[in-house]
Amino acid sequence: LLLLFSHTQSPSPLLRAHMQGNQAQWDLTKAMVGDGGWILLIFAGVDLSATGPAQSWVDAVNYVFQQGLNVVLRIGPGWGQSHFRDLADGAAQGDYTHYTHLAQAYVNVLKGIPTPASTSAYSGRQLLIQIHNEPDLCYEWFCGTAASSPIGYEEMAKEYASFFSRHRRCYTCDG
Repeated sequence: LLLLFSHTQSPSPLLRAHMQGNQAQWDLTKAMVGDGGWILLIFAGVDLSATGPAQSWVDAVNYVFQQGLNVVLRIGPGWGQSHFRDLADGAAQGDYTHYTHLAQAYVNVLKGIPTPASTSAYSGRQLLIQIHNEPDLCYEWFCGTAASSPIGYEEMAKEYASFFSRHRRCYTCDG
């Protein structure tokens, strides 16, 4: 799922900071894109046990907002998780079209992320959420079964679309 955003007045609308980054990288990003510029933060590690975001994720978002940057937040599975589809509610029965528990894990993470709506000091900042990146990559969805027999692209696309279409309720992170 890719969320589009409008161009800002900053010299560069988006500068990517891979993974979580650190304060030195975020400060450099601020120097390059200026106040109101965009930064992409990538947080990997969402799984069924997620009850909220890692504290370091909250700290990262707070810091870049305090620097005057807008955030594109990409969240997804842990690095190296090549069987993400196996987290489907009915995976044991071969049903990869219901992801209620996984969707709730994402909601749990997002509800703990600071937003401009939840923190008045961030008024005027923007937060955009990107769930996963490219579902056709092993890392994002599926590499094959234990016997290494890959599924077809159409089947994988149907499962991935099901994840979003069945769980598209609008969740607000500010209450």
